[in-house]
Amino acid sequence: MGDLVRCLICGYKCCQRCPKCGAAYPLKHTEEFHFYSQLYREQYLVIKYIQRVRIYETIINKILQLGKTKTLNSNIKFLDVGASVGVSLILFEQYGKAMGVELNIPELRQWHRFLGIEHALIYINEDDNIEEFYETLSDKVNGIDFIFLMDVLRFIPLPTLIDELVKCLKENGALVIKEVNPDNRKVMEARISGKHGDAILYSPKTIMYLARKNKLDVNWYLIASSIDNLAIPLRYSLLRILKPSAYVAVLRRKVQHDCCHSST
Repeated sequence: MGDLVRCLICGYKCCQRCPKCGAAYPLKHTEEFHFYSQLYREQYLVIKYIQRVRIYETIINKILQLGKTKTLNSNIKFLDVGASVGVSLILFEQYGKAMGVELNIPELRQWHRFLGIEHALIYINEDDNIEEFYETLSDKVNGIDFIFLMDVLRFIPLPTLIDELVKCLKENGALVIKEVNPDNRKVMEARISGKHGDAILYSPKTIMYLARKNKLDVNWYLIASSIDNLAIPLRYSLLRILKPSAYVAVLRRKVQHDCCHSST
């Protein structure tokens, strides 16, 4: 059979190398994989999604500290807003129940169907009112342990998004946000040049304001992807001084007594 290699879909070493094109493919799929994978076969996208899986793993194991809770009967509930091709849902299902929110795009839906996760997605249609969708989201999903907003907050034109997502959390649940930092010089230059388009960039100060508005505590982190995705906890004051290009904020309904630094 040969050594297993890292899968382009979920990021785990569960695949074999294709003798035709050199791509890694799931063992249970053959030609079907090649048909669907044309959607996301460009090299930069492959790298992007593998990195994304590793960042999710880092947050789950090193920040949320769920590594030891992984069981087949876990009741942990995850919601990924902006789930894209669904790599996060595959990972979350190893810990509990996985759900996601994504635009109803035919190509993405084909991919979800191929991966067998279409049932876990809540789709936003083109003619849906975005404000009404999120205002009623808590009617569809609630009691969520962890909600993820990974590089998507700036693309959702709804100022009250965090307010609405908090309604979906259970009492001691957490909202995990990863965003670029508009206070960073390079990000600011890219914004001026139009790289971010109409996206609304959220600074740590804005996240802090929204957290206090919803009576949430915040833990701040940097993800050092070049150092085995090391999660570095930071105090808010130091984050404002360093002005990194990106940050991770974990907003909690209830203070968790762990090794993380608090926002105070």
